Amino acid sequence: MGWNHSRAYDHVRRLVDAGLVRRVPMTRGDGSLLIVTAAGARVAGYRASWAPRSLGPATWAHTCWCAWTSAWLQLRGQTLWAADPDMRW
Repeated sequence: MGWNHSRAYDHVRRLVDAGLVRRVPMTRGDGSLLIVTAAGARVAGYRASWAPRSLGPATWAHTCWCAWTSAWLQLRGQTLWAADPDMRW
């Protein structure tokens, strides 16, 4: 989005403070994975049930893959679509 680090961190902080996303520390390396909350899903126009309640070892790698792939596609003007036609990232 062309933001510098301080603007990006400020935006994430505001999203967390508003309860729209939560930060989950990475298990390897630095940084955090941002996970949408039920409130965040509703604000984005999706059912609250689409927001994950927790991340376990089986879902962690998949969630990271989805986040990286979605970001990669968005930078190239594309969209990641889920198998369910009601859900779009």
